Amino acid sequence: MEFGWKLFLFLSFLNAVIEAIDLKIATDRAVQIVSDKYLSIAIDTGIIRHNWERLNFSSPKVESLARALSPCYLRVGGSEADFMKFSPDTHNVRFYNQSDLYMSDYYDNKFVNFTMFSNQFDELNNFVTKVGWSLIFDLNSLLREGGQWLPDNAKLLMDYTSQKGYKITGWELGNEPNSYKHHIGYSISGSQRAKDYSKLHSLLNQYPQWRNSVIIGPSTTQLSKTSAEKYFTEFLQTGGPDIVTNPTFHQYYINGREATIDQFMDIDILNSLMPEINKGNKIAKHPPYGKTWLGETGSAYGGGAPGLSNTYVAGFM
Repeated sequence: MEFGWKLFLFLSFLNAVIEAIDLKIATDRAVQIVSDKYLSIAIDTGIIRHNWERLNFSSPKVESLARALSPCYLRVGGSEADFMKFSPDTHNVRFYNQSDLYMSDYYDNKFVNFTMFSNQFDELNNFVTKVGWSLIFDLNSLLREGGQWLPDNAKLLMDYTSQKGYKITGWELGNEPNSYKHHIGYSISGSQRAKDYSKLHSLLNQYPQWRNSVIIGPSTTQLSKTSAEKYFTEFLQTGGPDIVTNPTFHQYYINGREATIDQFMDIDILNSLMPEINKGNKIAKHPPYGKTWLGETGSAYGGGAPGLSNTYVAGFM
């Protein structure tokens, strides 16, 4: 009988605190309009070094799934973009199947120079054309002499691209330059990176199809870090509103190597993105600057958190 009274009192309490709420949704105007390419994709340049690893461009399943995501941007870039050179030659490259290479490369700083051959670039462009994606390609910014960026290899790639008639939508120069000192012991200031981008503009202006192309950068790490915020600001102040069409920074919630499942549901961690977006928009106010983009984002940096980033719980991020 005592249990019955407790249940009655509990239900009475619920009835007392629950109130009817009338919710009205105005459908006569949009609160925010996003691009039809708002949800887009980034893949790491490192998979080119491993000859696309397990990404099979000729797979009907991959093609079907990719076409369903169209229209979208495909940004090919990342840390290894700064170690890649293009060659118009063709080459039979060994097919790797070692996903853990990306994570170990990132954490152990085992970056090595490598070559992207024309047949690999052909595969990429044929695929994005087939599925209706728009390609943004990241160029090597560490090809330098006397502290200045050397655009020769970028021009070689653009000449080849132009000859083949490939329609690359946008370009990027380097990756996370504010962290170069940490990863490779070499520094490029934000103001110098703006000068590098001015050279990129001059190069693109030699090709009619790219005079008004998308240009993104400086592609810093997350703006919650003071060094990244200072770099992002210095780059934009030096280069001005026209240095890039869309200022970019990268955002990851946690360290993939140390991540726990509890972090994927931690409210403070989940709420950490919005302050970074607000900071980016405040620094690169639109207008006169183009709208700020997240050039890379994901649950965990360093290749993701094994057993977590590819599961349901990552959807909260």
